[in-house]
Amino acid sequence: MTEAVSMRKLRQQRRRDKQCAQCGKSSNTYLCEKCKERREIKAQQRHETRRSMGLCERCGKQPFILDDERCLCHRCKSVYPNLPIRKLRRWEVKNHRLYHLMMDRDCSTKDLAKFVGISERSVCRWLFQNSVPKEDNARRAAQFFNMETSELFPGYNKLDKR
Repeated sequence: MTEAVSMRKLRQQRRRDKQCAQCGKSSNTYLCEKCKERREIKAQQRHETRRSMGLCERCGKQPFILDDERCLCHRCKSVYPNLPIRKLRRWEVKNHRLYHLMMDRDCSTKDLAKFVGISERSVCRWLFQNSVPKEDNARRAAQFFNMETSELFPGYNKLDKR
């Protein structure tokens, strides 16, 4: 068994035991607050280091272009024009209404998730897997865009939700 596989299994076991995947302390989320903060600080340091070296903030490659105070290589800029969504292996948007609203508002999945009060991964599921959110989450997301829930989520029907 490779080291990467054994670490993945350890993190999965910790999550089943309601522990932080990184340090193993008791936590209801994937990472405890301390580990989450440490990860964000490291990411910020990585971005600053790459920026000072003239490298792309996303992938660390050259050449970069400075756009809206972000250092990006041409590939990252063309694939992720507004960078609101995390990097995916397969890029296939299923909920085009939500995607275009997010692009028009320059809203990231993190921003929408924070407003609704859910994980960023849930918002990605809405976008890329066309999953239908719970009633209160759908209502809050629609409120964020000043729309009706049925307009924002085509498959949403209040009668189906019980």
